[in-house]
Amino acid sequence: MLKLLINTIGLRSISSISTLAFTFLATKFYGLSGVGDFAFFLSIVTFFSLINGFGVIIPFFIIFDERKDSEKKNYYNYLLNFQSLISIIISFIAFTFLFFFKVDNNILIILTSFFIPKILINAYTLRSFGSINKFIFFQQGNIHLFGLLYLFLLNYLQINNAIILSYFLGTITHFLFSKYFIFQNF
Repeated sequence: MLKLLINTIGLRSISSISTLAFTFLATKFYGLSGVGDFAFFLSIVTFFSLINGFGVIIPFFIIFDERKDSEKKNYYNYLLNFQSLISIIISFIAFTFLFFFKVDNNILIILTSFFIPKILINAYTLRSFGSINKFIFFQQGNIHLFGLLYLFLLNYLQINNAIILSYFLGTITHFLFSKYFIFQNF
């Protein structure tokens, strides 16, 4: 029990520290204006991610956890396909809205908010298989941890205001890692 508690605190600390480091380095590399643009981007992504998740993740986990392991793959695929279909429709509406109001980075907003609910679905799926540490790691939003790598790389390549692109690439990397662990369980 003590080991689980220490692991949980450690994994949650990684999320907090990587978020702080990402914000600090983004400010250092690109200034407050760049971080302000990122904050606006992240606010919109968070809003659309909630809509794209449409409240099925927790009920999904409750139902999913009750399934036999042999049924979980079909149920997981069904939910992922259903969520993708709804997300595509919502993303089209959101893109139209963002385009109409001339919001910058609208494609990255749509793509990022498309993948974040999938990361959460993967996290809850891992939890149903008893992988609490993986659940905490993916559920806690360690996108900033992966985004840090891209922030350094894009800054080294002298890409202007790459904070948003770093976060997007971190999201994709986070998703791919979560998918990798899903494949290990199925």
